[in-house]
Amino acid sequence: MEPDYRTWIAGGSHLELSGHRIFHRQDGPIDGRPVTLLHGYPTSSHDWVSILPALTESGCRVTTLDFLGFGASDKPRGHDYRMTEQATLVEQLWQRLGITGTALVAHDYGVSVAQELLARDSTRVQRMAWLNGGLYPDLYRPLPIQHLMTTPIGKILNPLMSETTFRMTLRRILGRPVPDADLHQMWLAMTDGGGKHVQWALNRYHAERRANAERWQ
Repeated sequence: MEPDYRTWIAGGSHLELSGHRIFHRQDGPIDGRPVTLLHGYPTSSHDWVSILPALTESGCRVTTLDFLGFGASDKPRGHDYRMTEQATLVEQLWQRLGITGTALVAHDYGVSVAQELLARDSTRVQRMAWLNGGLYPDLYRPLPIQHLMTTPIGKILNPLMSETTFRMTLRRILGRPVPDADLHQMWLAMTDGGGKHVQWALNRYHAERRANAERWQ
């Protein structure tokens, strides 16, 4: 049975990076091939729980983390969340853990962070896979609810979101059926540590993608 969100968190630890407590895990043999997994919005590193066993059993040393504002990492209110800042936190984590080169797998929001990491220093990334990333912001077509949540009205509504609304919204966005149990784990990750109060600030990443489109492409 796969670890639930709370069990996943219990298996990791926190490091203070740039004044913030950032959750991370390392799994697999210490001398294994390094792989770093970057999660998407609005969940956490727990998204990778299903594929972790295959990676570790194949001999990989897998590093996962929760971005600032996500999962079990700090979620400061009033913070100007930036994917460029998230990239800096990843670099700092690599430095603290002694990771000089790694394969990199990124999903959704994490793809933009990975693009920034590549733009800074591509020599550190030995190979890479991108999943459902926003490489071309001009092609992005948000659902009405996704657009609403980036407006001033969304700033008011986000703290009022219920788990039922969360499940309904994700089911519209995701391209395949997802069990209630999995959506519940995502809800726990998003709301952990007062997470509903930072969603509006996090959700402004679309503007950052547009601003950095040329550099990241």
